[in-house]
Amino acid sequence: MASSAVGRRAAILGQVLDASVHGLCVVPSSMPPLDVGKVCRVEILYGREREVRFVGRVRRIAEGGIGIETDESLPLSDYPAVDDVPGGTTR
Repeated sequence: MASSAVGRRAAILGQVLDASVHGLCVVPSSMPPLDVGKVCRVEILYGREREVRFVGRVRRIAEGGIGIETDESLPLSDYPAVDDVPGGTTR
């Protein structure tokens, strides 16, 4: 589950579809009012009370998801493999 705050007014809830060291693709539960280039704060919740927080920039908006790029490397080794997540899928 990913939550992204845009400014102080909007919040986006969705699922992380894909992640790499410098970004991720989030599939929102509903398409938010975002613009490419917008800076946003992202919180990824996984496992029991585990989370990762970072600031990212919206790089792509499409029906398949929102691409968010990070300046700092994401700690991918901390994430569980998709096979280890109940209901996890690679689509």
